[in-house]
Amino acid sequence: MALALPDAPAPTAAATLTSVLFDSVVKTNMPNNVAKNQGIQAYTITVHDNQYQYSYPLCSAATLVGVNGNTIDTNTFTAGDTVVVNVQPDPATAAKACITRIVRQQIAKGASSGECLQNFQVKEDIEGSPTSLLAGEEYTYLLRVYARPTVDCDGNAYGASPITTVVAAGKPFDISLVRGNDTNALMSWSLTTDATGRASLSYAFAKPANDYKFQVTPGGNNSPGDVISWSAKVLDPNPSPLPTPASPKSRVTAVSIWPVVVLLVLILSAGAGMEYRHRLMKAREHELPEEEYQRVSKL
Repeated sequence: MALALPDAPAPTAAATLTSVLFDSVVKTNMPNNVAKNQGIQAYTITVHDNQYQYSYPLCSAATLVGVNGNTIDTNTFTAGDTVVVNVQPDPATAAKACITRIVRQQIAKGASSGECLQNFQVKEDIEGSPTSLLAGEEYTYLLRVYARPTVDCDGNAYGASPITTVVAAGKPFDISLVRGNDTNALMSWSLTTDATGRASLSYAFAKPANDYKFQVTPGGNNSPGDVISWSAKVLDPNPSPLPTPASPKSRVTAVSIWPVVVLLVLILSAGAGMEYRHRLMKAREHELPEEEYQRVSKL
């Protein structure tokens, strides 16, 4: 949107730009000695409203603050932040103006994901911290809800320092349980946090599955599409036993019988050979000289 808008005309007097959105901050493209001599700091800020795009460098004594009055750095601004900008004429700059003050009214919050949901941070735990979920057993989910901005959800804009631990008390939420890509909810709850920002729900999973998913949306006047989710893997409490593998001992026994079989064959063969020779000798004792002559090999 900002790129399609025309550049704003140079101001002829000090002015305040309200209802503008922050676009970007970049290093000013001028030599350091020029910036120092002209009293211009090394950053150019770009914002826009419904009519114009404003791209001005910071004045030498420019101030950047949050809505609470605390000073903030240029790197804490994110595209989409709602800001109020004060500008003044400055012929020494290419834009013929510079920015004297920026007040961030509201941070542009990131997309709903993980624990970050619209104006809330939602944390979930299971009572008793079970190591696994089993079908047929009831579990109680404990929800703790905080007001954004928080370090976890908007830390890119505020840095590593703690921002707020304000609980979201008395806030409504809608929660549904689905499985896989099925859009039909298995169960739905409408919850409201108590004075400590907490709420809970209980459920017993009917069947084991790896793709259960809880989906959380803010109740009341929520924005369409704002949803976060957490998954649940549910195991079978009575899994089928695995088939018993064949015993290694039985395989050894089956293999070791072959030497016995071979030995028996050899014994039987030797016995048959001895019996044959015995009968042959018996027959030769009664043969005639002519038969012996015919049997013996001739030289």
